[in-house]
Amino acid sequence: TYVFSRMRTLLEIFEVTSTITFVCGFLLNLLLLCLIRRFSSRELGTYKYLLETFAAYDTFLVAVHHVTNPVHFKVIPAHTGFAIVADREYGILVPLLCFYSSCYAVPFALLNIHLLYRYWTIKSPDRIALFSQGKFIALLITSAILLQINWSISCYYLGKPEDDEDIRYYQSLFREEYEKDINEGLMILNYWRDGTLGIRPLFFLIIADTVEIVTVALAATQATLTYLQIRKAQHISETARAFQLQILLVLSAQV
Repeated sequence: TYVFSRMRTLLEIFEVTSTITFVCGFLLNLLLLCLIRRFSSRELGTYKYLLETFAAYDTFLVAVHHVTNPVHFKVIPAHTGFAIVADREYGILVPLLCFYSSCYAVPFALLNIHLLYRYWTIKSPDRIALFSQGKFIALLITSAILLQINWSISCYYLGKPEDDEDIRYYQSLFREEYEKDINEGLMILNYWRDGTLGIRPLFFLIIADTVEIVTVALAATQATLTYLQIRKAQHISETARAFQLQILLVLSAQV
């Protein structure tokens, strides 16, 4: 069908660029880590460790992306939902697929932590010392980990097939397109079947949308408050003000 042919073309393009992206991303992040550790001025203070955390996680994310290689995740669209096949031919199962997708929830948490640092830098500089305290750092790490665990568990348990009928339906679609059978590694989100709303896919949609909406709204709120504080701050020079606005602009592009 037209949908499957377009999807195959996109996957082929993705496969070609995947290795290039991995090599460039991995090397550039390692270079960034080296530059931060070697050339960071003492004036950066705890901000240096924050930058190192972001660069380290980006390096990890690039490696996970390459090892998991999502080009081997085959999406099977249908009128009432879709399924994702983690093909056993490549040793990729549903738990790994769920872990892979959950890794992309963490950057939202890191972005909000970064924006909190920028906000406190202007609004409450005395609170920056918290980023050097073990308990506060543990709290931030725990929040990011819990976000990833929540996403991964939701994906794994709510993405299970409702029954054998669901499995047979998507197996037939997979067989029609790829001319082979798939018996394991099948995650199904069928939102509407036989005139009935699918409860588990609906819950997963609610959880996923809630996480995204809350994190993006929080980031947008912090970015706005930081901008207002920078504009009205009386204790910083115009050079420092311009510098803070430039950093905020770069962060806001990620929201």
